[in-house]
Amino acid sequence: MLMTNWVAKAKSVVISIAAIVISIGGWNDTETVLLNTYQKIKTNFTHENEYQLIEKLTVGHSFDYVRQTTGFPQAVKASTIDRGVKFNYFYFDKFLLSIAVKENRVAAYAIQALQNDFMAPIPYTEYTLYESSLAEIIKQPDKNYIESGSVNFYLDAIELGRDALFHQLMVGMYSYTTSNALQTNTISKLDDAYLFDNTQEINSNLGLIRSSEVNTFSISELPDDIVLEMMLTKFEFMSYFS
Repeated sequence: MLMTNWVAKAKSVVISIAAIVISIGGWNDTETVLLNTYQKIKTNFTHENEYQLIEKLTVGHSFDYVRQTTGFPQAVKASTIDRGVKFNYFYFDKFLLSIAVKENRVAAYAIQALQNDFMAPIPYTEYTLYESSLAEIIKQPDKNYIESGSVNFYLDAIELGRDALFHQLMVGMYSYTTSNALQTNTISKLDDAYLFDNTQEINSNLGLIRSSEVNTFSISELPDDIVLEMMLTKFEFMSYFS
């Protein structure tokens, strides 16, 4: 409802500006002013522009084509697992876009929300970030990945079907600026439980994590270890983008 109110106000502002500029004269000038005003309103008060950008991303696109939309990456690093893969990072105020490129093709990409209200659609699902729990989005994961320390994440992974070219979807929690202390603590406890093979603690903490909302996803045709390598540590994130 709040977003709808902003859209209504935006339309009112645009109409008012149009009336003023038209009274001065010149439709071409009016059209330019209206477009600029509308884009600024969408950027400041909605996430529509960002969602549209993300929805255009596809594994298999040429990297040159993608950069027409994203611009140039602010940071690049090479994979230590596959020297033919380069990781490219695009920092937006609302999210971090990471793209793994091999032979000038998008081989994987990941979205990590940097704001709690950034509900980007998760491809090949009916869900969005910060909308539903991980257990709802991926009911039976094929694999899961967890780490705490310099990086702190939990990810469930499933292989997608033929319609998605059998790419892999990872969904979970990985935070730089939207840290949830309870969630971070639970991930750390789960990591320790796996380390000491404590089944009771594993089940307890895993249930808590999978009942939480998610803030990241990735789509990939690459091996899992390369996708995980693409995820920046907190130190790398601060070094590149602070």
